[in-house]
Amino acid sequence: MNKLIVLDLDGTLLNEYGKVSDYSKKCLQEYEKNNNLVVLTSQRNYSEMRIIHEKLNLSSPLISSGGSELHFFDNIHDDIILSLDKNTLKKFYTENDFAIASAFYHYNTNLYIHKRLPILEPLYGITSNTIIHDGDFKTMELEEPNMIFMVVYLKEIESFKENFKKYDEYLELKEIGRDLNYVLYYLNIKNVNKMYAVLELMLHLNYKLEDLIVVGDSIKDKEMLELDACTCAMINGEKEAKEAAKYISEYPNTEDGCVKFVNKVLNLSI
Repeated sequence: MNKLIVLDLDGTLLNEYGKVSDYSKKCLQEYEKNNNLVVLTSQRNYSEMRIIHEKLNLSSPLISSGGSELHFFDNIHDDIILSLDKNTLKKFYTENDFAIASAFYHYNTNLYIHKRLPILEPLYGITSNTIIHDGDFKTMELEEPNMIFMVVYLKEIESFKENFKKYDEYLELKEIGRDLNYVLYYLNIKNVNKMYAVLELMLHLNYKLEDLIVVGDSIKDKEMLELDACTCAMINGEKEAKEAAKYISEYPNTEDGCVKFVNKVLNLSI
């Protein structure tokens, strides 16, 4: 049967310049020409991913926001979007206002920003199509997001973590990075990940695990790399990804390692 090929973006399909090389693009087109389905997945928001998706001339589904959103473009299947309850979020932000320096999330082409910080501008993912809503989450009219990025004052981190315990049956908090003043987290629904979205996609499109090829590079790809399928971690990837996957690529993302692995599996000479 034709394959379902699920590819992470950053550190996997994208090269060191954050681009898909001409060679990788040619390979993706060849996969689709042979009736395989190429699905992009990322922690990135839908707006950013859709730009890449369109540049590659793909019509296949895509998985954004770390598995919280599954988008179809076939006019048959409805998109699947898992959302955080906005009333719970308002309560959360009211209780933790002392600790949160800033926060933001995307909803379709909308960007909601809580206490905008100049230092975060590179992270906001603003494109020419972005509609910016700038203010305070405690009082703003909000859409229900699937994932929120939060910047917490380092000096308030222990109090913040203690307060969070009352929400940890429903919400999940993951640290992304920190410096001398701030800790960057993302907040989402507990136990939602890329694997969840891949399994949903397989269910909707009638694929089996033996039809699946997955390539990723980071701990955020760990669950989908643990599936009983043809899974590959990038040689430039994180330890957790390599331990989870069945295979490790021969080449890094800077040398088209992602598609070179898939070519080998499909027995293609491109």
